[in-house]
Amino acid sequence: MNRLMQEQNVEEIANAAADTDDRRTHDRLKLMKTMHISCFDSAQTQDTATVVDISREGLCFTVRSSHYYIGMEMRVTIPSLEFEGVCRVVRIEKLPSGCLGIGSLILGW
Repeated sequence: MNRLMQEQNVEEIANAAADTDDRRTHDRLKLMKTMHISCFDSAQTQDTATVVDISREGLCFTVRSSHYYIGMEMRVTIPSLEFEGVCRVVRIEKLPSGCLGIGSLILGW
């Protein structure tokens, strides 16, 4: 993904987030890192996405796949941060770029 597309995705998510009530209890670190997803209960078991922001309790990422749904649980790995954990999808937004913005709750590290 080129730099312009990355910046556009971050801006799209920031604008979408501004339209909803912010219930976050922890500050989020904005970043653009590749993450790998292993879905527990989906026909598509592996996916690659881009992390947009992360906090102690959640993370937001963009993905081109459309098989995600609210309540879906998955194992995520962010190699550059040495992070591996289990997350649950709590929010899905269709972005103008055609990607999905996924908000997820971190269930365990």
